Amino acid sequence: MHQLSSSTVRLLSSSQVITSVISVVKELIENALDAQATNISVKLENFGFDKIEVRDNGLGIKAADTSVMALKHYTSKISCHEDLETLQTYGFRGEALGSICSIAEVSYGNLLYKRYRLTFNGLGPLHNFAFPYSTPHFSKAIPYLFSLF
Repeated sequence: MHQLSSSTVRLLSSSQVITSVISVVKELIENALDAQATNISVKLENFGFDKIEVRDNGLGIKAADTSVMALKHYTSKISCHEDLETLQTYGFRGEALGSICSIAEVSYGNLLYKRYRLTFNGLGPLHNFAFPYSTPHFSKAIPYLFSLF
């Protein structure tokens, strides 16, 4: 017997949350709904295997939270398990974005307030930060789903 490498553990544990294009789209739509979005669009290229893009007009993620937003077990929804009794959101575990980032590069744009775009690599933490956008909306783009397998 031998211990699995951390990268193997990361990929295996991500597959429990993200198993298909549908599960990615579901998680991103629920994320948008939790952010009080009233307008959500989903664009798939090559059935989602080349690119998944979800755009919404939700509240977005606070700038102070962007450095940890794609890390597993970070959530803005609960602080302890007792909070589950009054929870009224879809997401709460801090698993979805972290799991998606474990299998593909994720680009997140907060284009409503600060107009920035963040890119996360397969390890989850912030990989790139840019200010190129002027259209007010939020988007999450995931090119080449499962590319890190």
